[in-house]
Amino acid sequence: MSRLLILLIAVGIATTVVGCGDDNPKKQDEIKSITAPGFERTEITNEHSKNGEIYTHGDEGYYLLAENGAATEFYTEHKEHGGTYWACAAATSMESSALVRGENKITVDPSDVVKAVYDEDKSEGICPEKINIWDYGGKGWPVVEALSNGFGKYYLSAAINCEGLSKDTVKELIKTCGAMTMGINSVHNGRWFYDGYLTQYDRDNEDDHMVAVVGWDDHFPKEYFKETPSGDGAWITQDSSIDGDYVYISYDTQITNAYIFELSEGYQSIQSYEGGCRESIRTDGGTALANIFHKKGMLSAVGTYILGEGRSIDISIYDEKTGKLLHEQKASFDEPGYYTIPLEKKVEADGFRIEIEYSGAAPVEGEESFDGYLRYKASSEKNQSFIRISDSWYDMADPQTKEKLGIGFTPNNACIKAVLE
Repeated sequence: MSRLLILLIAVGIATTVVGCGDDNPKKQDEIKSITAPGFERTEITNEHSKNGEIYTHGDEGYYLLAENGAATEFYTEHKEHGGTYWACAAATSMESSALVRGENKITVDPSDVVKAVYDEDKSEGICPEKINIWDYGGKGWPVVEALSNGFGKYYLSAAINCEGLSKDTVKELIKTCGAMTMGINSVHNGRWFYDGYLTQYDRDNEDDHMVAVVGWDDHFPKEYFKETPSGDGAWITQDSSIDGDYVYISYDTQITNAYIFELSEGYQSIQSYEGGCRESIRTDGGTALANIFHKKGMLSAVGTYILGEGRSIDISIYDEKTGKLLHEQKASFDEPGYYTIPLEKKVEADGFRIEIEYSGAAPVEGEESFDGYLRYKASSEKNQSFIRISDSWYDMADPQTKEKLGIGFTPNNACIKAVLE
């Protein structure tokens, strides 16, 4: 099963720096320096060099997507805007994923990602108010929410949430699924230039910027960071704010807003009632949700969110009008995130009732919220979404359902999508 997984405000002016692996090291007496966004010009002399030698990676414990058939054009900031770094990193993840899977090369314009997330014509989901969408910045979860409802000729086949995963698991996901987005701090208090390498280590990673993790080096010297971390090793990342140059980020930097995005082609229509997933519900004995879609067609896949520790689901598909069971299927997942699950058997009907039982928490839309800049809009109507309580189904648009569940929020719609050919 295909798997796949951002992002925050970025500031600064793009500046070219010396990249990794400089084949022409400076003379012993020459001072090295760099000017880059968010931190002061730093001068470093060769007296800081470890054993007087410039570090060069070996084959062991080293991996770079670009050297393994997944070289992408890393997007840099659109010069007229200041808040598109997050979209550039997301686009890199999407493009590299196709190459890693051996599929046709795809091209994703970061501007399209921005417009999808901040679509001012949306009736549900994130709706910007009194902001410049090109300067505001963005995060990973809204990208998942927006693209899961369609993205031009593509659909979101997976968005793997990599936060909290082990280092070895993240490495395997990058190798098999593509580049991972990672939040870092744009002030760059922990950024440093050392022997031709641009490095960063933030003890407290209060991220407001996004880079793309495209590899790793287990033996990258800890002495090459401004503040010495606990051990050697770094993620190799590309930063759109400095024209996509490599930045080595210490393993000790907390991984936040980390997603790997996988786009695919082939489906014609995605039916959905919700603009995002902001809450979850859990009932005794497994939580079951259902959506009824009043549309004729050929159902080829089902989309939903996999939250927390609940990594398996049971899918049942019924004919909306006759109630006949058309298909049953199980699915399991190694990591949380969003997934489009292809059906083992395509089913055709005048309308569909899709039921999913989750082994853990079940994803729901949640209620409207506003932070002064972005409004999250949510609503539901009767005969759309349902939840099973004690073997009986209840309409989630009925106010009494909230009381029966004993929850303090309005759930609105279930996060289940019907994917039609």
